[in-house]
Amino acid sequence: MPVSLFYISKLLVQLLRTHSRVSLPGVGAFITEHKPATIVNEGKTILPPSKTVVFRTGEKWNDGFLENIFAEQDGISTEEAKSQLAQFAKEIIGLLKEGQSLDFPDFGTMQLSAEGKYLFEKDAELNLLPDSFGLPELEVNPIANPLIVAEPTVVPAKETESVKPIQQPEKEKIKKNKKSSNKRYYWWIIVIIVLAVVAFFVERSISEFNDEQQKIQQQIQNLSAVESTSERMFYCRKNNFV
Repeated sequence: MPVSLFYISKLLVQLLRTHSRVSLPGVGAFITEHKPATIVNEGKTILPPSKTVVFRTGEKWNDGFLENIFAEQDGISTEEAKSQLAQFAKEIIGLLKEGQSLDFPDFGTMQLSAEGKYLFEKDAELNLLPDSFGLPELEVNPIANPLIVAEPTVVPAKETESVKPIQQPEKEKIKKNKKSSNKRYYWWIIVIIVLAVVAFFVERSISEFNDEQQKIQQQIQNLSAVESTSERMFYCRKNNFV
């Protein structure tokens, strides 16, 4: 092959450390999934967190990561990189269909399943999670003499003191307070009623006074309109002015 599996493996590992998906144009895509720390070997070994890799044949859309890094590191155009990778994909598909298992050095192996899907298994020694670099597997040794946990002692609860009844003086004091508050309430009602009645009569008196003033002013205006003295005297007697 013009493009070697070793070189493509190196580029894929580099990309998958910083991306969760990398396309292999014309074949599918490598997808990473975060795997938390796990306990194996009957609880005696703790494995650090890591990234697993699966290959999905249905992921046909091309993200362009592999072509771009290939073009950059080889110093060729993106179109040339696409052309070489398309030829690479065509050749590995042919080998897989022949039943061969392809070894991507330091990355993993790929083969074709009976259902026509490309299966990938990551190299067990490969760590794609930068945050867990250098973290070893932890061996957990069982405790030789486990501590004997004493049974908790139950302390009987103290008897709750009975609520003392209200003494007679306190009852009388409460009654007096209620009576005094009721008296205040009644007095306020009486005051409000008296004020309302006074306000009603004051308003009525003011209204009657204003009406009387308007009648007097109207009669004065009518009197000034009478020209002769005799007519004025007659008008005054008629309206009880004299």
